Amino acid sequence: MKFSDMPFDKMVKVGNKHYLRENWFSVNWLLGRYCNYSCSYCWPYANTKVKDHRPIGIIKKTIDLIFNQSRERGFDKFSFSFSGGEPTFHPDFFEIVKHIKTEEISKINLTSNCSRSLKWMEQLAKYAKDLSVTASFHVEFADPKEFLKKVKFLKEAGARIQINIVLLNENFDKMWNHAQYFYDHGISVQAKIQIDYVNGTTIERKYTDEQLNKIWNGFPRITKSEYIFEMTDDSGRIYLVDNAERALGLGFNRFKGWLCDAGYRSIILTEPNGNIMRHYMCLDKPLGHIETGFKLYDGPRECITEICGSCADCKIPKYKEKSCYSAPYLGSFKQ
Repeated sequence: MKFSDMPFDKMVKVGNKHYLRENWFSVNWLLGRYCNYSCSYCWPYANTKVKDHRPIGIIKKTIDLIFNQSRERGFDKFSFSFSGGEPTFHPDFFEIVKHIKTEEISKINLTSNCSRSLKWMEQLAKYAKDLSVTASFHVEFADPKEFLKKVKFLKEAGARIQINIVLLNENFDKMWNHAQYFYDHGISVQAKIQIDYVNGTTIERKYTDEQLNKIWNGFPRITKSEYIFEMTDDSGRIYLVDNAERALGLGFNRFKGWLCDAGYRSIILTEPNGNIMRHYMCLDKPLGHIETGFKLYDGPRECITEICGSCADCKIPKYKEKSCYSAPYLGSFKQ
């Protein structure tokens, strides 16, 4: 079945399959908005040339609080996803990783432009067995061959790799060819539409139907183990999509009124304001602040947000009805 033919209107339970089946706690952390690139299509709020990183002491204290509160709720596996800006420029990046790895069952997910040197990548490769990298290719700054060299180095070290490429309509064919180049070298590729993340659904650039069909259905993951976004329809049939980004691109991102685990088994830490939220697009009040602490919910809560405009948000388990809820971890419903 083509991804675009799936019966999204019949789905009653969605999320990352590991979160639906196991007791993982998810942390998304914008380590800072500083980025060494200045891509023409980047949103103004998403990058800065000013170093805006929090001190390592505050970060370690926050990590410990995450461990303690999530364990109280029955979670003992931890997934930390770092993005920015460019997160690898945090001056204490490896100290942060080391602190997380004091927990036996923990993994690191990194969204990076892979602009750091190969020597720097050698340090990162020490954590390869518990590392997933979303390598963002930006043609305005990166050379495809050099980019591929670094990505292949991490993959050969044992890291899980996906390349993200934003396809703009004015250079669609050129970027598609770059995506095909990486895919032909055995690297999974996510071709992405340009989305207005403030509104969640507006495609900023006009695409033809042919271009959209290619984006929606192109570059399926190379191995089935990479199909991690699970959806269950009202008959109990399970569908697996390779990435929540795929569903988001197809407009499957409206969950208002559904029960959602965001704020209970996941949080996001944002910079430069330091707020700790349920997740990126959630309109709820902050759970707290990195300087003063936070309090997780005691169970899933109803979504009050019209549009879930981030794939990171979409992968957090959601249940259309309370009867759809089943999980191997502790918790109660808070409406």
